[in-house]
Formats: sequence, C-alpha cells, structure tokens
Amino acid sequence: MKLKYIVSIVICLFAVTVIFRQDTLLPRRPKNSSFLIGFKIYPQQHEFQQIYKDSFRPFLIDIQQIGCNAVFFPVYEYQTAFYHSQILPYSNDLAISNLVDELHKSRIAFGIICPVFLDPERIQDRPDLIPIDQNGTDDYTNWQKMVCPSDSAFRKQRLQLIAEIVRKFHPDYLNLDFVRYPCTWEEIRLDAAPESVRNFCYCPRCLDQFQKYIGNSIPSDSLAVRSKSKWIDQNYSTEWVAFKTDLIADFVHQASYLAKSISPDIHIIIHTLPWLPDLFGNGILSIVGQDMQKMAAGDISFAPMLYHDILGVEPQYIRKYLASYSSTNYRLLPSIQISSLGNLDTLTVSEFASALEMAAAPPSRGIILFHWSSLSETHHPSAQTKLQIIADFIRTANSQ
Repeated sequence: MKLKYIVSIVICLFAVTVIFRQDTLLPRRPKNSSFLIGFKIYPQQHEFQQIYKDSFRPFLIDIQQIGCNAVFFPVYEYQTAFYHSQILPYSNDLAISNLVDELHKSRIAFGIICPVFLDPERIQDRPDLIPIDQNGTDDYTNWQKMVCPSDSAFRKQRLQLIAEIVRKFHPDYLNLDFVRYPCTWEEIRLDAAPESVRNFCYCPRCLDQFQKYIGNSIPSDSLAVRSKSKWIDQNYSTEWVAFKTDLIADFVHQASYLAKSISPDIHIIIHTLPWLPDLFGNGILSIVGQDMQKMAAGDISFAPMLYHDILGVEPQYIRKYLASYSSTNYRLLPSIQISSLGNLDTLTVSEFASALEMAAAPPSRGIILFHWSSLSETHHPSAQTKLQIIADFIRTANSQ
C-alpha cells in the first residue's frame, strides 16, 4: 500500500472537531492493515486510570473510531507486575488482564512494552548495578535510573519475565524499550560536544568482562576510572564499541528467540534513540550500544523515538532520519509525539500534522504515536483536533 503524504491542514486552529463515539465496537479487523498506526498507552498513569477507571471499552471504541490498528502498553514497572506474576510482586490496582481480553475480542493488535534496563527499584538492594560513566561518576542526575546491562543475573530475570509475559498474554508485538546503555537523550542538545555526553559503563564487572573480551588486561587496578576509560579509548576504542553493541544485541537475540519459541508469529520491536550516525561520534553505537545491523537478525523492527519537539528540531528531522536508512532493509516504525511534555502543550496542530506526514515517508512501515494520555482535553485543548487529523490521515491512507 503506497501512502501519499496528504495530511491536509484545512483545519481552523480554533475549531474543534469532535470524534463521535459509537456505543459498540466497530466490526473491523484493523490488525490486518499492512501499515501500522498505533498508540502508546500507560495504564499505570493516574490520568489514564481516572478516565477509564470503570471500563476500557470506551478507550477501545475511540481507538477503532479513529482507525488505529494497534495499541502498545507495559504490563510491569520496575519490580512490580500489573498481573499475577511468578517473578515479580503483583500490583492489583490495574485491570491489565481485562484490557488484554477486550483487545483480543475487538481484534485490535497489541504490543507489550518491556522496559529492559530501566529499574530504579532493583538498585536499592543491588548497588553494584549502578552504572559508572567515563569519569568515574555513578550519580543519577534525573528520573532515568537505568541499571548496568552487563549483569547476568538481572539479564536472566528480565528474559524470564519476557517469556512469562509472552506465554500469558500472547501479544502481537513485543516492544523492547530501554534495551541499551544509560543515556537521558531527551536532555541532550543535538549540537552538544561528544565528550560532554556521559558514556557508560566502566563498573568493575564491565571492565572485567571487557578484559576477557579482548584477551588483555587493563593496567593496574590502582588507576582511577577516568584513566582506565582513557586507556581503553586510546588502545581499544573499536573493541570497546563492539563489546557494548554485542552485549545489547545478544540480549535482543535471546529475548527474540524466547518470545518466538513460545509464540512463533510474534513481532519484535526495538525502541531506539533518534540519533543519526553523525551525532556524538556515532553515539548510537559508542554511547548507547544500539547497532541495528547486529540486532536486525530475524524478525526485528525498529521504532526510533523521533520526538522532534523534545529534540528541539523541526519536524523535517523525522524525514531526514528516515531517508538516511532508505538504502537498508530495516523495518522502521517511527514513534512521534502528539503533544509537548508537561502541562502546557506548545506543539501546534500544524506542527503535529507535519510530523505525521514526515513519519509516513519511506522507508517507514508504520507510525507509533506517543502517547494517548497526552490527548487529555484537560491539559491540551487541541486534543480533539489532533485526533481528527489522525483519523483523516488513516482514512485517506487506507483509500489509496
């Protein structure tokens, strides 16, 4: 199905077009659409719970009325499961199983988001999981508290959790999020100097594994971490990047193998950073360890988080990013933001329409919208207009 990029902006910015909700789910099978258009939702967030505290049915009716054919959501957060788990403690304040049942009945495709190495709770009793940067610093400076990805016990638990989730819910998609080294990319300007970006991980476990990887010893343990990181950069920089990307790709392959051994038709989606190779000294590899070529073995799709407003760039960056992969066979499902973060939405209707158009450019295979709760009319008066733009876009695309 060939998409034309026809998001028509003939909408008065002050006019609000309401999508009328029907009282029954539409008799369609949207999961058969070849071009994926879905929403991320976060049922654990207070706003979502307040809107749909009695039933998820109104949400599913809205989704089908708009024409989206997929929904993506987590079923655990850190060390707490939103279902009866044999691995994590259970939080019974979310009716996730009911949501999954409704999705199966309505035949809306769904993906389960698994935040892999994001876990501020686990580090409380495992401080050795706290990653160390190139300067020897192990301080967390913001909300993003990721663990070091080299610990075998943590990796094993996450793989067991993924297997349990696939076995219990049989999702259409398995979305691996935070499957990378720590980096709060949302706070880094794209024109920042590469050396100003924190680079992980130089903890004793990582350094020990790297010595085995290269078959050589890092000079004396008496050296400070900063000296060791400089020594590695001067002598084994290529091997260090290969070590990091191998570590991430290996987890992706294991998770994919496990998931497909349970549910052969499941599709794997990797959430990736929105960095082009020319940023931060190929930071997508050297800083976060996400090598698409290594991870792409098997049925793997990539969902670059092309949140242009967060990045501080124009929507055209989305098309530029996608165009850079036009000569590859990677399956790309760009994720774009609907609204600005925070209580005040400064992302205009026309800007969102432009981002939606850019995200459909080849070689895009679909669009993931971030995220449903940000369309609450309480904080974002333009929500209904943006929903109508999405609905018009899908309707026109399906008619081509």
